[in-house]
Amino acid sequence: MTKKLLSLALALLMLTASCAALAEENVIVFDENSVAELAGGFYELQGLGLQMWIPDALVGVELTDEQIEAGYYATFATEDASCVFTIGSMTLQDGAGNALTDYESIAASLPEGGATQVEQGVINGLACLSFVYEEQSTMGVLFVADDGSAISFTFAPMSDENYLPIASVMVSSIMAVE
Repeated sequence: MTKKLLSLALALLMLTASCAALAEENVIVFDENSVAELAGGFYELQGLGLQMWIPDALVGVELTDEQIEAGYYATFATEDASCVFTIGSMTLQDGAGNALTDYESIAASLPEGGATQVEQGVINGLACLSFVYEEQSTMGVLFVADDGSAISFTFAPMSDENYLPIASVMVSSIMAVE
């Protein structure tokens, strides 16, 4: 499995470099040709209006009742569970319990919870926020849905240099369902 992830990481390194160049402008556009020969596929995220590319090396993990209640939509992990990807949908609130439903207020509140590198951007035409939780070795991207809820995609551990390019490609593939 580690060899498979390493091969995938090396193959995706070139795409990551191009995504990093686009990220300088905070705009990322997925190049689907870059993953055409890789093991994985696009999956529609039912009920979220989004789709994304997920590598075959990540498999779905059954959610607990507590995770579902907390807003988890799906969790994927490598076979050895060393790398994890989670999708969640929730309403974010400030310290006074007021719903945060726009990018500016959410961006202002994330550092209060320990997030760093909070930046607004656009992925495949969708406004988003990216963030890092360094202590948890987690990076993520968040979209605000039409109903004001936040749809969050988180990846860990980002300290795994083989996982970082894979997570970057997955982030770059998030787009609206056509």
